[in-house]
Amino acid sequence: MKKILCSIAAILSCVFLHAQITINVTNINGYLNYGPGQIFPDTTDFKFDNRLNNYDTILLHRGLHFRNRLFNTMNHSITDVNISDNNSNDSPVIGIHGNGTVLRFNGIFDCDGGNTKPSMVIQDTGKLIIGSNATIDVINTAYFARQIWTWGDGTGTVEFEEGFIADLTSFATIPKGLGSCRFSNCTVITNHSQNIPLGYRPYQPTSSYDVNAHWVFENEAGSVWEVNTNNQNYIGGLWIDANMTVETNKTLTLSGVRAETNYIEGGYYINWGGIMIRRINGLPNQLTKTGADTLIITGDCGFDTGSVICVNEGMLAFDVDPFTDSTNKGYRIDYKNINVSSPNLILCSGSGGTILFRTPLARIDSLRLVTGSVLQTGIQQKITARSASLGGTLSVEVPASQTLQQGDTFDLFDITSVYGIFDSINIANRGNSIVWNTAHLYSQGKIFIESVNRRSDANGTGVINISISPNPFTNYFTIQIPRKNRNDDYRLSLHALSGQEILTLPLNQSETIIQAAMFKPGPYLLIIKNQNKINYHSIIVKK
Repeated sequence: MKKILCSIAAILSCVFLHAQITINVTNINGYLNYGPGQIFPDTTDFKFDNRLNNYDTILLHRGLHFRNRLFNTMNHSITDVNISDNNSNDSPVIGIHGNGTVLRFNGIFDCDGGNTKPSMVIQDTGKLIIGSNATIDVINTAYFARQIWTWGDGTGTVEFEEGFIADLTSFATIPKGLGSCRFSNCTVITNHSQNIPLGYRPYQPTSSYDVNAHWVFENEAGSVWEVNTNNQNYIGGLWIDANMTVETNKTLTLSGVRAETNYIEGGYYINWGGIMIRRINGLPNQLTKTGADTLIITGDCGFDTGSVICVNEGMLAFDVDPFTDSTNKGYRIDYKNINVSSPNLILCSGSGGTILFRTPLARIDSLRLVTGSVLQTGIQQKITARSASLGGTLSVEVPASQTLQQGDTFDLFDITSVYGIFDSINIANRGNSIVWNTAHLYSQGKIFIESVNRRSDANGTGVINISISPNPFTNYFTIQIPRKNRNDDYRLSLHALSGQEILTLPLNQSETIIQAAMFKPGPYLLIIKNQNKINYHSIIVKK
């Protein structure tokens, strides 16, 4: 016979309300558990009384739990109750545990009491699916956005079906919808922009509205946000209070902004929109970007000191300055709510990542690039940083509308300390046979146009087909150039990172050997060019 544990209050509710079970989560018997193989009948509504703290181990043995390793469906309602505390301090608790245990919730979740704390415990590979027809309301009558806490162990998953609509406020005319979600060490999957909470609330004047919603990763590190099925745009606030990963299988745009909203009862409330990475208990946090698609940041930014975004796959695109500006944006980003104004963000890219800047000025703390990574910027953009460790490819865009003349100089970087050099540099040529000089790129952050020849190359590539080996080298390296004819005029110049020219000579043969005796160990910039083409290479001397 199936054994279900519940409190006395729950039993009485079963008897007298027939289709309703009330669970008192502070009672030792306030625990309904469906064990292995036990079928959940989905015949009753559930009410929860009294409150428990989020992320507490007591949650494992309170509330309604599924451990039956079956696919379960719930079409009935889950609500808080006003038995003992006027509906303001209740904790609906739902747990899904075990391989094969899935709960698809397609009912009504109405828990918007003043201090209610709903918790989802999803562990041991359990999965919660929020169905397309589900209704979740954690926004109270004063448009306060209540929150749902989801607690995992690194194996649990919550997925929002594509058709689920989080915001039901009808642009701040109805206090109803999913206001905020908080995740600890779990995987969350969204399939549409409408899955993510917005929580519109009245603005001043009352004919307007603004967003009050948070999507928070906190407590234990390890959470993953998978962006699937459709390109998505989040106009609320992404808060990162613990190390987590964003996996963009579709493009994700973060466009939220700081918003000052009006309480119904008077006074103002600041919603910290956009993206924030904060120090919690003195420790910095990191967002790791995976997935082949793009993460685009167009909204406000708040990065506490030591904050890191690392791009392992796909592209991270900044359409705004990553600088944390407490004066203009009002960002309150550290744990004690102290305003911080400084270029705090540390950006790094793995061998499969690309970082793109489309903003005129990008101010960061430091930049770390490795072989296989790509930094994309343009002659109309400038990056400032305290330090940079360089590698990979620098790709520089030249707008089609830009008029280019010999001697034009462009400031790409203002970096205090530079370590290493790019493996390759690609500057858009636009078919004009422009010869760029990058000798001062590492010392001054500048590139300039050495010559402009309006006659396009025969192959239109603007790149010389050469090979250099070995690299790194100890005693010598060999340059091989497939020569089309004897009149090709190739020249080599070798530069230290300071911009100092170490060596210059003509390349009159198809194969040239350069001895290393005159070079100190370290990286150098090698430039090979002829009348119409130019190549940049990094070489490393080892002794």
